[in-house]
Amino acid sequence: MKVFLLLACFFTASFNLETCGAAAFSPIDSPKLIRLQLFKDDINTDETLIIFKNEAKVSYDNKEDIRYFKGAGQVRLFSFITKESPLVFNTQPFPQTSSATRLNVFARNDGAYQLKLKEIANIPRCLKFG
Repeated sequence: MKVFLLLACFFTASFNLETCGAAAFSPIDSPKLIRLQLFKDDINTDETLIIFKNEAKVSYDNKEDIRYFKGAGQVRLFSFITKESPLVFNTQPFPQTSSATRLNVFARNDGAYQLKLKEIANIPRCLKFG
């Protein structure tokens, strides 16, 4: 009997505007992004990217978001805007106070897996993740 791991979780971000200052969220800055990776080994790996832009929509936008297409791999990692829109690139507005992004984490076989924070780019230090 095979057992599959399917985990729906939330990636949360919050900040205090008084601590950061409004200048920390200037739209002229380079893109603010977070890259997450689900990793078992060099072959069984998947990534998702969360991009913060002040002018981004909260709904799916085919000019900024990229849908996730299921492959034959042993692991899957993607985020959601809605249940019907799994995304590999998820562009969303920068959080006003806090924000949660739904993640789908899937592993076909048992074993040790890691969920890694691969990259944080241009995110103000006052932003906290949980």
